[in-house]
Amino acid sequence: MQDSYWHAVSYGLTSEAERLNVELVLKEAGGYSNLGTQQDQLNELVGMGVDGIILGSISYSGNNDIVKDIDTKGIPVVEVINDIEAQNISAKSLVSFYDMGYLAGEFVANDAEKEGKEKVNVVFLPGPKNSGWADDSFTGFQSATDFFPGEMNVVAVKWGDTSAKAQGDLLAAALKEYPDVDYVIGNAVAAELAPTVISKSGQNSKVIGTYITPALYEGINNGTIAAAPADMTVDQARIAMGMMVRLLEDEKPGQDFPFRTGPLIPVLSKANINDYSYEKLFGPKGYAATLD
Repeated sequence: MQDSYWHAVSYGLTSEAERLNVELVLKEAGGYSNLGTQQDQLNELVGMGVDGIILGSISYSGNNDIVKDIDTKGIPVVEVINDIEAQNISAKSLVSFYDMGYLAGEFVANDAEKEGKEKVNVVFLPGPKNSGWADDSFTGFQSATDFFPGEMNVVAVKWGDTSAKAQGDLLAAALKEYPDVDYVIGNAVAAELAPTVISKSGQNSKVIGTYITPALYEGINNGTIAAAPADMTVDQARIAMGMMVRLLEDEKPGQDFPFRTGPLIPVLSKANINDYSYEKLFGPKGYAATLD
């Protein structure tokens, strides 16, 4: 899988499927630019005769028509992690990435104020444009920083796929263009790479992730990452699997269980990192999904 974030999703799905005695087939599209691949996989699952589909859509609106078509076949589709526009989605297990971005922005505003800064420069790397979650995280961040009493300048916003090469290149280019950056805020892949890229640039920027991964968890522990909101990815996946089972048992979303739900979002920093175990956030250390 492309990054450790989705390994945690995989662990949550597989462990809950095992607990509930559900047969699970996993399909991985290979990145946010591969919408056609994901749609082919959805059609393949329908052809296999699956009872339901849990979808981590790689596009906010690009899967609307295919979800509608799957729904007409009587197959429920539960969205997990990424939000989706599709009106025919059966249920959603996710957190608001607007809230995730807001919490990251709130941390930056409070930290800058605590340090007595009157003006700060920020580079933001949301993730893939039009993915939904990346756009929402940037909007939420902007809303929170409006409350900073000083001047907060987002000098660069760099959109791109969450591959290590894409994010590393985007951040290096931004730091070369803007030599006085106080905070680098971004998706977890960008945040993981940021300490090394910042060091090479000769700057001294603080790093905040818009969500958490094992690398950021370790970075917070060792002081290279200042903070990151935790969307409790394993729990989101387990909730999605539970929703699917309840749908297949003829329970109704919005009546027997919420149509949309998700875990509460803590912001992890050096001050509270010990309150959240690695296993709770990501599953057992060393876990890795293997694809056939």
